[in-house]
Amino acid sequence: MWRASLLLFALFVLVGLAAPARAQEVHKCVSADGSSYYTDRECGDVAASEKKVVAAPQTAPAMTRGPGCARTPEDLVQGVRSALESRSGNRLADYYDWQGAGGASAYGVLDRLSLLSRDALLDLRLSPAPAPPVAGRPALLPHQLMVEQGPADGNGGSHVTTFALVVHAGCWWLRF
Repeated sequence: MWRASLLLFALFVLVGLAAPARAQEVHKCVSADGSSYYTDRECGDVAASEKKVVAAPQTAPAMTRGPGCARTPEDLVQGVRSALESRSGNRLADYYDWQGAGGASAYGVLDRLSLLSRDALLDLRLSPAPAPPVAGRPALLPHQLMVEQGPADGNGGSHVTTFALVVHAGCWWLRF
């Protein structure tokens, strides 16, 4: 009897090791033509390769910047404009600050970005500085990006989505 119990226990352990439960992950993949997109599947399952960030040597503390890295607010506006004009939620996701996003929250953000990319772009504007510049002091940097859009078919009113701007690793990023 104890042999059967031991055998059954060993079987459960092996089954547990063979098929571990995995948390849902968002993978940034690169297709053969070089375009990047986000998916919940392994990149190899969709005929693409995983976008890897190569760590810099410890002696050189240089920052690694990806294709969505906007060095200035104006670069961010240009990249977001291009992504929205091409109606690509994946390209728009290149400019989103994914730090701290995981699981359900990442899926929610991807869904919102995908929905935003479907509407026609009417206007993009950086928020004005919160206070007028003072002589002798540097100008205040913008803190929001307003995206005005309308239905793709032209019927209906416009709507504005406001993104917070975040500077991280020398790049400007969007946040909801």
